[in-house]
Amino acid sequence: ESATSTAIAAEVSADQETGGYLANDYLMANLAAEAGQANVDLQFTHALSLVEVTLSGPNAAEDAVVTLSNMTTDATINLEADDVTPGEKKANVTMDKLAASMKYRAIVPEQTIAQGTALMTIVSKGRTYKVSYKTSDVKFERGKYISLNVELGSSSAEDYIVTITSQGITDWGEGTPVTGDATVDEIPLILPLGDELTEVIKTFDLTSDAWAKFLNSTNYN
Repeated sequence: ESATSTAIAAEVSADQETGGYLANDYLMANLAAEAGQANVDLQFTHALSLVEVTLSGPNAAEDAVVTLSNMTTDATINLEADDVTPGEKKANVTMDKLAASMKYRAIVPEQTIAQGTALMTIVSKGRTYKVSYKTSDVKFERGKYISLNVELGSSSAEDYIVTITSQGITDWGEGTPVTGDATVDEIPLILPLGDELTEVIKTFDLTSDAWAKFLNSTNYN
């Protein structure tokens, strides 16, 4: 209602599985026409960026949940200047699982994920994986797509493979390809106590019957 040609607010959903990723696809067109012109052709372009994730490997499950980490979710569209400015709102974005096996998509504003920064989390077969890219930044570009292939191996860290490419989707411009290694770290359900035993104890209510509790004994020091 308050939109002007220089300030149209765009915001994507943090839950794109429920409403579908296409509900977040903003299109824009900018053109010149003469007064009295009977027909005007509008050539629309995608205002935001498309992300596709494909899972594979023995630990990839059909009901896996893929979530993009700490994404910018809002932007301002300026039709006169033909540009889109990312905003400051942040959220984890649950990707839309497609009918095609192991494929997920989401649409987000243009942004850059710094190397080594958390890129996504994947929950599959009772395990949680944290994905980051360690060799370079990952760019989500306006009007373009990026394809991320994540292989979840058996158990050891070297079995987790991430490759980032740009292929397989028509009508979106091809994004900047990213090469090199990435890391996928499994997040354990119970962290090792080690030297942090004192800090761990502080997090438990020893009087409650929680899923984990400490038992006093004469042999415990």
